Amino acid sequence: MRPVKAAMNKHLREQFKGELRTFFTLSLLNLVFAALTMAFGVTIIVQQATSMAEGLRAGLPANASPVILVIAVLAFLLGLKWITASARIFGGIEEIREASTALAGQGTEEEVTGLIVRMITHYRENKQVIEQMILVCTLGGCCFLVLGILNSVEFVSTGVSSGTFRVDLLNSLLLPSALITLCMGLVSLLNSYLFWKYSSVWDRRMEEITRSEAELQRTMEQYSP
Repeated sequence: MRPVKAAMNKHLREQFKGELRTFFTLSLLNLVFAALTMAFGVTIIVQQATSMAEGLRAGLPANASPVILVIAVLAFLLGLKWITASARIFGGIEEIREASTALAGQGTEEEVTGLIVRMITHYRENKQVIEQMILVCTLGGCCFLVLGILNSVEFVSTGVSSGTFRVDLLNSLLLPSALITLCMGLVSLLNSYLFWKYSSVWDRRMEEITRSEAELQRTMEQYSP
């Protein structure tokens, strides 16, 4: 009986580690995507402001597009808002991760269960934002995957000349970029899928808890004096 219980505890720990790792990666990727969105907005704003200043200095009409400038400002504000929301989720899951690391695999079943409850509670309290994080991670992964494929195609097409494969400095710089973006895209999509699976399990757990609480409440009301 004891070996069976030990095996169940080990399975519980490994499952918790996988769920926690996926939750942490999802939060981290959303921070990265939010930072990239902010960086994109700032870059375009600076470019538009520079073009406008040069045009005014030369006595020419402002060479800046109001539409592009508005889009850049919105991208910056969206990235700022999302990085704040993602940081809050990330901070909560990081605390649970540190508590799990402190146990170092020596924690009791009750301690591990307590961390699982903390993680599910953190998910339940921020469920709406986390669902949006899954979507952002999926869209970001698709964008990186497409960019990686385009860079790979450009790497091959640039290197091929008259039936021979030629690698120059420009072509050699495309390969690392293609590999990084491909890996980023695949990791984002895989993590989104895994977290979606875990979140489905957590939703069922919360539904069972809610039903149990309702049943207990009905039983107490039925037998109360």
